[in-house]
Formats: sequence, structure tokens, C-alpha cells
Amino acid sequence: MVSVGSNSFLGVEFPVAFGDRYVHIGRDPSGVSMPEVRVLRWDAETKTVQEEVDAGDSAVLTWDQDEHLGAVRLRVNPERASTISGYLAGGPLDAMTVVVAPEVVRVVVGNETVSEFAGNVLAGSEVGLHIDPATGSAGLGAQLPAGFEYRLRYQSKTIRLGSMVDVESPLLRNREFTDCRVEGPVLLAPVGSFGLERNRMGAPGVDPGSLVWEIPPTGQAFGALMVSNVVFRGCELLAVGFAVAPGHRDGLLRQLFGQ
Repeated sequence: MVSVGSNSFLGVEFPVAFGDRYVHIGRDPSGVSMPEVRVLRWDAETKTVQEEVDAGDSAVLTWDQDEHLGAVRLRVNPERASTISGYLAGGPLDAMTVVVAPEVVRVVVGNETVSEFAGNVLAGSEVGLHIDPATGSAGLGAQLPAGFEYRLRYQSKTIRLGSMVDVESPLLRNREFTDCRVEGPVLLAPVGSFGLERNRMGAPGVDPGSLVWEIPPTGQAFGALMVSNVVFRGCELLAVGFAVAPGHRDGLLRQLFGQ
């Protein structure tokens, strides 16, 4: 569950979208309390997605944690504000601001509040609060543009998979882990595309067969963490098991151990 002001988003990958910037706010994969923030820019002409990096003064968007508001604060570098018609919370009042306060998310144009969002709960949508800086319009619940394909990438980090999802929505999607230390205990259940390349199973002395569980014919694996469009490449997998549909167990064992 991610909260923006008093609005709650369950299983929503991008709780805020601002024009062509889609802001992922999620739980920190290392398991600490700070949120993970990623900003992806959508180019409608080429239908490509590029992740923007928090590069201090050179970044279009920068972000930090405001302990007083208890929320992620985002702002646009004023020197490059022409590339985006406003900013998310923080800095002087501009043509448009989106103020994220504990009680309410407020869209302000000039000195006038044009929209307020408070106490909403949204689940199952790809985008939560979508703001169009060209028109000043804002609304809850939207789908990603057609062709918006992405993976959030992690390189050489410690990943605690269970900390990345909520109990109410145990689905991890669109992720790529390279040279990471991936920690359980967790049972992964692929429900979409899933890749394993050159990983090391950190389970010395454990029978390889005990790491892969076959799901009953019902196809359900309650209690497992579902994964879709996820790749592990060159990672060390510690206390990580897998739940697979009937007939797929031997193939996954060959992927993991070459047997």
C-alpha cells in the first residue's frame, strides 16, 4: 500500500503521473522504511520509455523524503522547468503545483486550487493520480499508454523480495535484477514471462528438487509471491523457492541447476 497524502493506492505501479512523467513510488527492496522512487518518461512519438536519474541540479525531477509531511516530495529543477509545466510538491508557487500534504493532494494553478484529492482508495489501476499540466486537469485511475513497456532495473543490490509487495497484492512485475543478492524466505510463482540466467542458489547441502514445488492441478498457489515479466541474471538466490504448474518442474530445475 502506497499513500500519497491521505490517498491510498494498492498494487498501483505509478501512484502519480505528471504529464509524460510516470512516478513509481514503492516499497524499498532492501527492506528499510524509505520509499523507492523512480521516474519514467514516456515519449509518445517514439513510444519509448526512459528512466530519469536523480542527478541533483541537472535533473528535471529530483526527490527526497520529507519527514515532516511523511510523504515523498518531488520538484522540478526551475532551470529546466520549460520541459514540464510545473512540479510536484515543493519550491515556490509556479504556473501549476501539486502539493502533497498529509490530509490532501491539492492541484494549484496560480493562486487557485483547481482539484483536491483526499481519502481515496484505489486498487487495480496502472496509474493512480494523473495530472495533465497542459490543461490543469487531474483524475484518479488511468491505464498506461499503449506501447508503454518497461522494467525497473536493479544492479548489485541486496533485495528482500517479500518487502517489495503488500500482503493484499502479492504480485511483483516488470523487474530485472542483475548481480544482486536476493533474499527470502520466499516462494515465487511465475504467472507471466520469467527468466533465470546464470544465477547461484545459496542453499549448500540442500536437495535441488526441494526448491521447486509443483502446484496442484487447480493452478493456485496461495501464500506464494507471484512474478510476471521478471528476470534474475547473475544473482545469488538465498532461501528462494519456486512454485510451478504441473509439467514445468523438470524444466525449471534444468534452468537452475542444469539437470
